[in-house]
Amino acid sequence: MAWRFKASKYKNAAPIVPKPEACVRDVCVGSYQTYGNNICASASFMAFNWEHVGSSMAVLPLDDCGRKSKTMPLLHAHSDTITSSEFSPFHDGLLMTGSQDALVKIWHIPPEGLKESLSTPECTLSQKQRRVDNVGFHPVADGLIHVASGHQLALWDLTKQEEAYVNRDHTDVIQSISWKKDGRLLASSSKDKRVRVLDPRAPAAAAAAASHRGARDSRVVWTAQDNILTTG
Repeated sequence: MAWRFKASKYKNAAPIVPKPEACVRDVCVGSYQTYGNNICASASFMAFNWEHVGSSMAVLPLDDCGRKSKTMPLLHAHSDTITSSEFSPFHDGLLMTGSQDALVKIWHIPPEGLKESLSTPECTLSQKQRRVDNVGFHPVADGLIHVASGHQLALWDLTKQEEAYVNRDHTDVIQSISWKKDGRLLASSSKDKRVRVLDPRAPAAAAAAASHRGARDSRVVWTAQDNILTTG
């Protein structure tokens, strides 16, 4: 029966471990229980939460490497833990952060990177004393962002700095958001064990279904083939 099984061409494969001088080393990263990203990147920069407090971020050029000093310039972004961050798909130096301090901030990173610590954002949006759980940019509309706070999902117009859409269909904390590639619909997963498809032009969810039953966090991703993939 040996003919039924083909030998794997990867059986002798070995990982290529990067040399220490090609890595970013001695960084004080933190680990936090959040529903958003603790690390993100654009075509020019990478950003990640810094130290145990989590209210600051390190922002480095993608080609940066070597040992980092604890006195390196940082993005002093919030007064509480940063729960989610994302770079704009349209501007490599435009970074958005959300925090437990109920604020969303937009930052402009200079083309040469941070030469000194930065604490003044381009703009600040308030979630009215609600912890921010997840933030992200619209995939095709420049200046439109989504913000998930507890049970509520909002779309903000950055040019006007005001909410353009609010959805309150979720009955528990929103854990994950993913846009369809053309930006017409978005999918959400929630602690209420439901996955929803939302149309920002309609007042109610376009579709909803039972998701994973377990108590662990769930995540949703809209694939390029227009399928929705969930884990939980």
